[in-house]
Amino acid sequence: CQGFFIESNKPSVTFNNTMRIGGQAQFYEDIQRVWLKFDNNFGGSTETLLAFVEDATMNRDMQYDAPMFGQNQDFDLWTVSQDNFDLAIQAVPYLPSEISIPLGVNCTLIGTQSIGLSTIENIDETVLFILEDTQLGVFHSLREGDYVWQNNEVTLGTSRFILHIKPAIIFNYTQTSCTGEDATVTIVGNPNWNYSLNGETGSIEDTVVVEIS
Repeated sequence: CQGFFIESNKPSVTFNNTMRIGGQAQFYEDIQRVWLKFDNNFGGSTETLLAFVEDATMNRDMQYDAPMFGQNQDFDLWTVSQDNFDLAIQAVPYLPSEISIPLGVNCTLIGTQSIGLSTIENIDETVLFILEDTQLGVFHSLREGDYVWQNNEVTLGTSRFILHIKPAIIFNYTQTSCTGEDATVTIVGNPNWNYSLNGETGSIEDTVVVEIS
């Protein structure tokens, strides 16, 4: 059996056998998704899910997104859509450019807290997840590990944390298989990316062309 929540603007909802559909449902194992986790040193842990879907938007998508049904005022984590809905599961578009998503955090306990990446599925390893702590003025790459801070006061709502997601690096190359021939690799990137290639290192701000011989 299966249980589920529904949201309706009607006073009652009726289910009957005519709504049943037979057959085996398709399960999209290759969907791109990431779980964000929020932990504390008292053993508390909660997660929220982001999924990348072709026809999703930054607003609330009724066919994909799951709203928060009541928040834990002491300890909770969620995302916020562009049209200001609090979501436990949020679908966003594939990444043609950087996107930013406000995070909601409730934390009334004093002590060590952390936000990190719990599970990443089918997402290019060069996609960056940068957490901004607007209160402390800190940007932290969650690919490098959890963001940890000491909570010395009550944190409630969406005013402190923003998740910035940067698209994957795009590689273009020529003549890489010809011995003795020069070639170039063009790396198209965004700020906060570093590279090391053919003995050259640097930070990728826009486009970098590296000569290979």
